[in-house]
Amino acid sequence: MKTQNLQHSAAAAAKEAEDARRRAQTAEAERQQALDTAAQSLEAAKKAERERDTAVQAQARAESETTLARGQAEQAGRERDQAASAMRQVAAERDAISEKLKERDQWVDQLAQAVTEQRAAIAELSQERDAARQAADQARSLIDELTRQLRTIMPTAAPRI
Repeated sequence: MKTQNLQHSAAAAAKEAEDARRRAQTAEAERQQALDTAAQSLEAAKKAERERDTAVQAQARAESETTLARGQAEQAGRERDQAASAMRQVAAERDAISEKLKERDQWVDQLAQAVTEQRAAIAELSQERDAARQAADQARSLIDELTRQLRTIMPTAAPRI
């Protein structure tokens, strides 16, 4: 009867260890997926930064063109009217670029928040993985102890491993 209880306990411990191993694998897969998502978010943020730099350069070019247009406007009345029209157009483009930059800044902030949340999730998953490993280690220790006890009680009945 005691042997059956020990065998049942060992089988339960083995099942628990297998369950813990599967949870650890699942947690590891989720952690990797979260890391991949974080890497993609970082790449998207870098792309947004490059686009922002391009927009700043475009704005600098637009301001340079405006300066040239003002110089030409001092030379002639008709050219002055054309330059004023170009300045209004450049200002509208600058405002549109500025609005896009604001939107992209908000997007980068959202990405940073998502990365922070994913890091927290990874930390939780790591804790679950560590707990599962500890449970598996405890189960193995219990199996080893039960095997030693069984060998002490019935030296010929316990299989040698």
